Amino acid sequence: MSTHHVRVTLLVWKPANADAPGDVAAGWPQVLQVRDGAGPWQAPSVVLRGGELVMGAAERVAYALGLTLPNVHRVLAVDQRPAARGRPGEVVLVVDGGWWRARTRR
Repeated sequence: MSTHHVRVTLLVWKPANADAPGDVAAGWPQVLQVRDGAGPWQAPSVVLRGGELVMGAAERVAYALGLTLPNVHRVLAVDQRPAARGRPGEVVLVVDGGWWRARTRR
């Protein structure tokens, strides 16, 4: 029997214009991606802990990035990945992380 885990991925949009995130006149928004060491760039995520709620895991991701989740909590997509090359199989839940806004330094 193979090992499986659930990964919660946060989809955060980086707008071209932070003051008007829905305005695409300045360019299309990008998806916020992070990199762990020399690994590939990817959307930020964590593995769901035993007994943890999906939105609790999403909050962990947001907290690590210094972000706040939107008030409306939504799972946008679900993907299942089979085990391969010594890696466990995964169920990936993509959660709405809202719009990224740069913080101003004081």
